[in-house]
Amino acid sequence: MKELKRIRINGKEYPIRCNIRVLGEIQEVCGNLREFEIRIRGLEKQEEKDGAVSFRRGKEPDYGLMVQILPFMVNEGISEARRRGEELEPLTTQEILEGLEEPPAQTAQMLFCEYAACFTGKKQQPRGREESGQMT
Repeated sequence: MKELKRIRINGKEYPIRCNIRVLGEIQEVCGNLREFEIRIRGLEKQEEKDGAVSFRRGKEPDYGLMVQILPFMVNEGISEARRRGEELEPLTTQEILEGLEEPPAQTAQMLFCEYAACFTGKKQQPRGREESGQMT
């Protein structure tokens, strides 16, 4: 079981978590996951003369986006911590935003790191064709 990342709110450490439910909320807010990555990291599109496109950090993270997504990640983290036996109560959006003690840029970075971590997991052994539902 992976350790939960923590964020400081009102003098207490709360877990954050990105899972399929949070990814759905991100899609609702941003339209797609790539847009979230670009906005939360403060990336700007760079078009090369040969038509290639790259992204470079060129501006501040989108703090308005952070304000929308942070409550989802905090309350998912609390739900997971409760499943693991911690006694934590869900927080309101107002409690989270008013009590946040981390600097905004650091918070945006934490959200991105948790988001990115939800796409990496333990490597699994490939399944046989029969187990994967493929026809032989």
